[in-house]
Amino acid sequence: TYYIIESGAAEVWRAPPGERARRVGALGPGQAFGEEALLTDQPRAATVVMTLPGRVWTLDRGDFDQLVRPPLLHEIDPAQALSRVEAGARWLDCRWDIERRDGGMPGAALVPLPDLRARMSELDRDATWICYCSNGRRGSCAAFLLRQSGFDALSLAGGLREWPFAVG
Repeated sequence: TYYIIESGAAEVWRAPPGERARRVGALGPGQAFGEEALLTDQPRAATVVMTLPGRVWTLDRGDFDQLVRPPLLHEIDPAQALSRVEAGARWLDCRWDIERRDGGMPGAALVPLPDLRARMSELDRDATWICYCSNGRRGSCAAFLLRQSGFDALSLAGGLREWPFAVG
C-alpha cells in the first residue's frame, strides 16, 4: 500500500540488521511512504508512526502502478545512460557497501537506498542522477524518491545485472 499524509505528522523508524530501531525521518502533509516495498517487491524496511493526529490516504498496488508510478519513474537502458553521463549526468549507486566490492560506475555518489531520504541534501539538485543497484529494483526506488523530491533522476533498467559494458 502507498500512503499519502493529508494532515498530521509522522516519524519514520528503521532497524538495521542487529541494531535497535532509530528515527530516520519525519513526514508531514503532502508527503508519502510505502513506495519502497511496492517498487522493490521486498518487505517493508521501516515503520511509520503518526506523531500528530491526522488523515492518511491509501492507494493499493494497482492504483499506485497506474496513477503514481508512471509520472515519477523513468527507466533508461545502458546506452542511453552512457550518453547521459557523457553529457554531464551523474551516477548514484544505491547498493550496500558490501555489494560495491564487485565494482561500480566510476565517480558514482554512494548512498545506500535506506539512507537516501536522510542524505538527499548531499546531492546536487542541478544534476541529472542515474540511479542503479544490482538488479534495478533499488535503483528504481531511488530515482522515484529523488523525482518525488524535485530532482531530475532516472533509473538504470535492470541495474548492473543488465549492464553490458565493463565497470570499475
